[in-house]
Amino acid sequence: MTSPFYSLWEDKNGIAYTPYYYCTTMVDDPAIEMFCIDGIEPGRRTIAGREYKYISEIYAVVRADTDKSSMAWQVFEFITSAKANELVEESGYIPCN
Repeated sequence: MTSPFYSLWEDKNGIAYTPYYYCTTMVDDPAIEMFCIDGIEPGRRTIAGREYKYISEIYAVVRADTDKSSMAWQVFEFITSAKANELVEESGYIPCN
């Protein structure tokens, strides 16, 4: 995930796309500016509320006929749970609805 920042550090007019958390927490370089879309700044509230338009959708799927005792089903159950969302938020990322 540092590749976009290497590019930006070399090209002052460059544009990059990277996770909000990574940009604001891991890199946190005042020389890197995020930009508004239609007057809406990127932020935890605007991203979670889908006001900020440039977000990435992440999907988790499992076949309906998957054995409920399988590891695949257990992982799916966990990552779609409230506890997983708590851990995502605790780590600084923006949880799913």
